[in-house]
Amino acid sequence: MNYAGFSFEYSAYIYKDSVYIPLLDVLSFLGIFNKTEGDGIITGYVANPDTTYEINFKENYIIDINGKKKTILDSTYFRSELDYFILPNILEKTFLFSTAVYQNKLLVYIKSTIEMPLLREMKRQKKYTLMTPKEDYETASLPEISGSSFKVLDGGMLEYRLGASQSRQNRNYTYMANVGLQLLGGEMQYNAFGSYEEFSKSGLNDYNLRWRYFFGQNDYLNQVSVDYITNTSIRQVSVLNTLSQSKILQGIQFSNETTRMPTSFSNFIISDRIEPDWQVELYVNNQLYSQTRSDNIGYYRFELPVKYGNTNVELKFYGPNGEYYMKTDYISIPSEYIAPGKFFYTLSGGKETISGDYIFNGKLSAGVTSWLTGSVDYSKTYKQKAYDLIGSASLRITGNLLLSGVFSPDRFYKGGLRLNSENFGSYDIIYSVNKSVDSAKGQEFNTIEINGGIPRILGLPVNLTLRAINSDYKDVNTTNLNAYLNFNLYSIMLTGRYYAYLTKDKIKNSMDINHNLNPQLDISWYNKPKFLKFLGNTRFTIGSIYDMNVGRFMNLDFSVQQEIAKGANLQGNLRRDLISKMTSVNLSLMLNLTSVIANAGCSSDLKGNNSFNEDLSGILGFDSQKYNLYFSNPSGKTFMGSGAATVRFFVDRNNDGDYQDDEEEVKGVDFYVPNGTIEQSSDVSGGKRIYNLMPGGKYNVFVKKESFKNPFIVPKMTEFSFVAEPNAYKSIDIPCYMTGIVEGIILKVSGTDTSGQGGVKVHIVNKETKDEVTVPVFSDGSFYKSGMMPGNYIIYVDSLQLKLLDCESNPQLIDFEVRSLADGDYVSGLGFALYPRTISKEKLSTISTAKADFRDTSKIAIDVKNKQEKIVKSNYNVPNEEKAEPAKMVQEILKEKTFLYKNTRDFELSSGLLKYLELVSQYLKENQKNIVEITGRTDNFSTAEVTFDLSNKRCKVAEEFLITSGIEKTRIICKPLGTANPLGDNLTPEGREKNRSIVIKIIDNK
Repeated sequence: MNYAGFSFEYSAYIYKDSVYIPLLDVLSFLGIFNKTEGDGIITGYVANPDTTYEINFKENYIIDINGKKKTILDSTYFRSELDYFILPNILEKTFLFSTAVYQNKLLVYIKSTIEMPLLREMKRQKKYTLMTPKEDYETASLPEISGSSFKVLDGGMLEYRLGASQSRQNRNYTYMANVGLQLLGGEMQYNAFGSYEEFSKSGLNDYNLRWRYFFGQNDYLNQVSVDYITNTSIRQVSVLNTLSQSKILQGIQFSNETTRMPTSFSNFIISDRIEPDWQVELYVNNQLYSQTRSDNIGYYRFELPVKYGNTNVELKFYGPNGEYYMKTDYISIPSEYIAPGKFFYTLSGGKETISGDYIFNGKLSAGVTSWLTGSVDYSKTYKQKAYDLIGSASLRITGNLLLSGVFSPDRFYKGGLRLNSENFGSYDIIYSVNKSVDSAKGQEFNTIEINGGIPRILGLPVNLTLRAINSDYKDVNTTNLNAYLNFNLYSIMLTGRYYAYLTKDKIKNSMDINHNLNPQLDISWYNKPKFLKFLGNTRFTIGSIYDMNVGRFMNLDFSVQQEIAKGANLQGNLRRDLISKMTSVNLSLMLNLTSVIANAGCSSDLKGNNSFNEDLSGILGFDSQKYNLYFSNPSGKTFMGSGAATVRFFVDRNNDGDYQDDEEEVKGVDFYVPNGTIEQSSDVSGGKRIYNLMPGGKYNVFVKKESFKNPFIVPKMTEFSFVAEPNAYKSIDIPCYMTGIVEGIILKVSGTDTSGQGGVKVHIVNKETKDEVTVPVFSDGSFYKSGMMPGNYIIYVDSLQLKLLDCESNPQLIDFEVRSLADGDYVSGLGFALYPRTISKEKLSTISTAKADFRDTSKIAIDVKNKQEKIVKSNYNVPNEEKAEPAKMVQEILKEKTFLYKNTRDFELSSGLLKYLELVSQYLKENQKNIVEITGRTDNFSTAEVTFDLSNKRCKVAEEFLITSGIEKTRIICKPLGTANPLGDNLTPEGREKNRSIVIKIIDNK
């Protein structure tokens, strides 16, 4: 029988050209739930309990899955001792199948519009094999190839910006320079900025200096800063504004905070009870994350690492009889939340630069539980009695409902509620009581604020954002209302902004409103005719402001932006004031180049009042390791307070691990660095650069192997980590090697005849890493393998195939080395001779093959006859083929036994497994009514196809051994599962080891 590519073998009857098939066997094969209701009545359902059916042989009718009753004839079925044999048309009537019978092929073909449980189950199992360990890219533990180092003086970064403007009346010049160095192992930062006006001969200049030392990822003290510091934390402690003022001090600061927010929050436990032995799948952001089965009391459990931001969680449940349902959840973790058990503090003290007061400030934030975070902020001014104390707490009521509160004694109280929804957007409601009189009106007041937005209205490309703030004073009540509507379709975007300000005078009992509307239309022109193909995108924008109080448009703005070359944009603006009848025009050129950003523009009111402006900005970095200067575009790269790195790949010709001037760089290699900005150039000399690295932070690098243009060049490592240095380039060189080629021949010796033995396999094992590859042998006995990394290897012929051929290999193993050469090594002459096992061990020990060129088979045959060579020995464990005593075999047989594979890709018979299979063979011969079940599994090292194929190989080598020992194929059941239904957790090394297994189970078939 064949359904959707899945086959099932069964016994059928042919009578008068009609084929009768076993009903219960077919239902079992397709996974259709069935049960016997009395004598001759079978009921059940397909896929879900709504698709019920009934087959009544007692009264000769069926009720199909649509509920229709149909009669059946006596001639369409008959009953045996164990099953009902039916014509396929009964399946057609009951399940609305279409069937075809091919007697010459002994095949029944089934086609159905309803997905059978068999197919659904196989799809699920395939999904499971595609799952990979969900280890966080940011926190994964990778080999560290470059740690932090103490240097008195190193590195150097200069971020600069120079600008000038000129009009008929005046000229003005501005500058900004940020200088960063690594000084005494820490970060030294000097900032200078100022301006000069030529007409007044005056200018403003200012500067500040800060030195900061990083201790790395330390829970108690991460950084110490001296001189110019800010008294606030980088971490937002509440969704509400705490009203704490940011002040600049000249002093000292201690903190255990990092300069970068983490992405991972904490592990959440998702558990519940359902029916026993149900399949449960966990989806995270619409991607299958994990799967399990409920235990014998229906309990299931997942441990889910949750990140900051919004996470969609979906659970799908599959019953053993086709039942199915699902439930969803939404987890929102704002940035102010801290993982349970974690705390962050900042202690600051010094002289305020504006008032000259000496201030102490302390801030502490802690994650109490996964649903509660609290903080306290304390400030005290020297020689003043007053102090400032602010406390806050954030409570996660459900996955998407958050409650926050902030208070300051005698100043204000605030409470807020946030609701996050995947389909309906996010909403904030904040209420505050302000007791202080430091407001603009000098009065106490209360406010209520509402923020919200709908991402896609009715599923259309329309977004709506709203914000309303109502402030209630003693004498007046004010309301600010903002609304933003966006419609985006293909290259057209239409936006509308509405703003209103309402004032209610409580004394005069009067109301005043000012409101306006700002419509704008943007059109992008991408597809141009051939004669304009040299131009990039063109964007047209037209907009205006409509004053709803007076009922008229106030102005009209029109602009055109044209990309004239890569990184070069020309923009023209025309503005018409409809009230004053004034017109102004502006033309600007923007250059966003690899090493600099430059802007130049001019404007005019068409009445002789003209002005010009230009500015230039960039970053200059000094790599002290390579003594190179780098000019960089500052767009998206923030150097001050951060580090940088260059990663270079090279062909290590002399195998010393260090880059030499005469060695070849491998350009165009792509890699991924979480939380790092990578230079986009695909083919650079000196390596690709990474920016925005937190000093003292550890960064993981994941190399994309497919980006190597030459397939014979491979890097020494594809996953590694390094520690960033402050304001300095860190040079990282990764050696690469030219891979080698291995070839040889296998000859079968029979008397005086020698011929190539095709169809077998050889196994090549790296002696250091234990990685193994299997190489097929061509029909002439030759084999060939390219892409071999330099290293020491052993090679041997497949032991099971030797057993099937009843031959022994001489030598059993060959040791060889693939050397690291400039053009790759070439290893040839790996020869094996296969002799019948009937040759005596004494005679065999005097015969061996020579390492000869596989193309000269006659030479190998002569060497086999005339030369003697010691058999190559190795510490690699080749299966021991000694047989155990028959009596001992029967005594030691178990109902079920598991054997583990040491290496991921192993599938050969180990000595222990081989001995146990001999016991199983003897036991089955003595117990003819028993059968054996062989289940193969793998860890999740690769794709579904690869893992399933490997598990199938593990089953087949055991099956072939039992068949060659005299056990009928019909008494052997092979179940290759790949990574489905794992014995252990693939997220741990121990669990993966358990899954590299084969299970031998004896089944009583009485």
